[in-house]
Amino acid sequence: FRGLLFGGLESRWGLWPAAALSAAVFGAAHLNVSLWLPLSTAGLLLALVYARTRSLWASTAAHATLNGVSVLLALMVR
Repeated sequence: FRGLLFGGLESRWGLWPAAALSAAVFGAAHLNVSLWLPLSTAGLLLALVYARTRSLWASTAAHATLNGVSVLLALMVR
């Protein structure tokens, strides 16, 4: 999402429209309507991490951290 979709859109549309659209697609790609908004928000933050650092490693690490926190919170709620 960050390397291809966001990168391609950003060169044409600029930072915020590209981040918003790639975030919406990221949220939709998880195929869970009830989680679309929080996942899209996460996608927006991940796009901004990539835009700031220009590193897929940084956005991948941020994504892994978000996933880890989500799993830990889900386990705590059980």
